[in-house]
Amino acid sequence: MEAIIAATALSGELFQKPDELGKVLPGFYADLILVDGNPLEDITILQDITRITAVMKNGEFHREPAEHTPATTAAADLALTAP
Repeated sequence: MEAIIAATALSGELFQKPDELGKVLPGFYADLILVDGNPLEDITILQDITRITAVMKNGEFHREPAEHTPATTAAADLALTAP
């Protein structure tokens, strides 16, 4: 978890742009990857291209997510409660 936070959330502070980088919020630069799985449980999913479901660079999808049903009830609950 510390490595993921260092590579993501702390980037805004590192580049002295805490109001533009490092968070998923309106007005922030959006460079994201969405993966099928939990990298905290298995970091190798970030190396498996078949597990990378979407890629966003500068707010534009490079690879759009495919429509699919969440694999677990917890994922479905999260999808329903996300803002």
